[in-house]
Amino acid sequence: MLSTKLTIRGRRIKPVNWRIIMKDSLKKRYFIDLISEKHKILRKQLTEKREQTGKESLSDNEGHMIAMIEIKKMTIAECGRIMNVSRQAAHKSAKKLSEMGYIELISSDENKKDKLIILTAKGVEYCNDLSELKEEMEKEIIKILGEDVVKLIREVFIKEWK
Repeated sequence: MLSTKLTIRGRRIKPVNWRIIMKDSLKKRYFIDLISEKHKILRKQLTEKREQTGKESLSDNEGHMIAMIEIKKMTIAECGRIMNVSRQAAHKSAKKLSEMGYIELISSDENKKDKLIILTAKGVEYCNDLSELKEEMEKEIIKILGEDVVKLIREVFIKEWK
């Protein structure tokens, strides 16, 4: 049986409450870091909620690519630039999504080398499922923060910061 007692050089140390340490460290972080950290947490929660439905999960890049294609049809290269990933990474994600049946790749009219990404019915279903999960999560956040605060945060993120 494994021991749950923590020791360093034979001396027993007290268990650490990482939640308290993390909360204290967040108070000392820059605004940008707080946004990034909260984004990671929310994305992870969204992925976990999707996995709980029993449906197959996608990587962050794959999910991001589908979400972008839902808004506007674009080529793999355009997708890669917007996602800030290499062409190779964008092509890898697109190939996997195509194999999984979420997207279809067709030659662009302007340049036969460029592949235009189009959502399949399965891709549209994925977007709809995610929208429902996001709506649920947003309602939970509103319960915690209040509708006025969420509205203000939304306005702040919509506003141009340059």
